[in-house]
Amino acid sequence: MAALENKLIEYEGIRYTAYDAQPSNSYVDWTICVGFNLKRSEARSVFSTVLPGVSFDSVYAGHTSLSRAQCMSLFGHDLTKTYIPRAQTVAGSQFCGLPVNVKIALVSAVYRGDLAYSHKTAQYMRAGNWCSVPAEYLNYYQYTHCHQLGIPGVCTRMKWNADQFQTMCHHG
Repeated sequence: MAALENKLIEYEGIRYTAYDAQPSNSYVDWTICVGFNLKRSEARSVFSTVLPGVSFDSVYAGHTSLSRAQCMSLFGHDLTKTYIPRAQTVAGSQFCGLPVNVKIALVSAVYRGDLAYSHKTAQYMRAGNWCSVPAEYLNYYQYTHCHQLGIPGVCTRMKWNADQFQTMCHHG
């Protein structure tokens, strides 16, 4: 779990006060901690469950900062309740037998929304067709246009994920 958390923090960063995750876009994407989206439908209920006593409205307005421990509580909740199960669903029955680096890449991909159950990439994974996974995974608008969109970090993260997926392609 620590390796997974560290890899996601490496790409996401950790910010203790609400910020706009898409500053180049007209949509204000209020986010805090390690990519915790404050506008998502269940954000308020997750806050009340994980951080009882912390004013969601004050955090949302940027008046209250969270501590690292509070951020890690939100992050841990998201990983265990949402993103690891989602990655398990995407990869199917083979998830448990995958190497740690591939599991981390899978969770990273679902965490940022690059990979979902219905995507062709996920279909290749579940079929065991790992040699087709990296190219299909990188066939993604935000990856192919990351510099024009002002999100070069997306390219770095997705390339790392694709490299991990490539390790599953055995020639011979």
